[in-house]
Amino acid sequence: MDHAALIQPPLFPLLPDRNEAPWLASVQRAHEMLKNTYNHAVYVLLTDGAEPTRIAFHIYQIKSGALPLLMDLAPVAEGLVSGDVACDELLVEWLEDAAKLLGSAVSVLESVATNLNNWCVDSSFQIQGLCVSIDIWK
Repeated sequence: MDHAALIQPPLFPLLPDRNEAPWLASVQRAHEMLKNTYNHAVYVLLTDGAEPTRIAFHIYQIKSGALPLLMDLAPVAEGLVSGDVACDELLVEWLEDAAKLLGSAVSVLESVATNLNNWCVDSSFQIQGLCVSIDIWK
């Protein structure tokens, strides 16, 4: 099955330019982690190696790792750390864009997983609280 036809993913957004001062190192690290999580999930969607277990893993990574990380950046965006109102507004916009993009990725992953599960015998089990399907093909 060619999953590339299902999605034409946008690139993960760059941090906005701060002109003079770079972003805090923690913000830069968080951006890199978020970008990597998103890129790995998109890669799975664009390859023929997509299977229910891999798809479920990436859904879990976004929901349990990336989205909470975005929430952890909210105090920075609210000016509690930098005190630079203009830059903080840029970060708020970036956080919103990143959250929408990650949410869209989860939506597409879940759609692909549903389609894949329609072709599988549904043998479910729990891995660290996440229900996944063993792909025993009909």
